[in-house]
Formats: sequence, structure tokens, C-alpha cells
Amino acid sequence: MKNEPVPNWDDLEHALLTLRSISSMLCLILEGQEDMTDEYRSIEGVIQLADFQEKKLQQLINPPN
Repeated sequence: MKNEPVPNWDDLEHALLTLRSISSMLCLILEGQEDMTDEYRSIEGVIQLADFQEKKLQQLINPPN
């Protein structure tokens, strides 16, 4: 039997909140900017990545039944 490390749930929840905050802050930055610039698309990509990672982490914390 392999010894699996026990996850620190407080750290996981903190990381989840951090990803949500990053996504929200970046969305605020994009408000009012032109959506055809490279910078806009780059920030939009980071938002999508943060949202994706947040969902994956949420599934680890609260697995679907």
C-alpha cells in the first residue's frame, strides 16, 4: 500500500479563493478595454486558465457524487 500525502484542506481552499480572486481582478482590468488587442486576448486566456484550474481544484475538494 502506497502512503499518499494527506492534503491540507485549508491550503486547497485558500488556493481556490486565490484563483477566483485572480479571475475577478483580471475581469475588472478588461472592462472598458478594446477586445481586439493582444494584451486583451492574453489576459482573457489567463482568466480562462484560472477558471479552469479553479473548477479542477473545486472537484478535488468536493468531488461529484
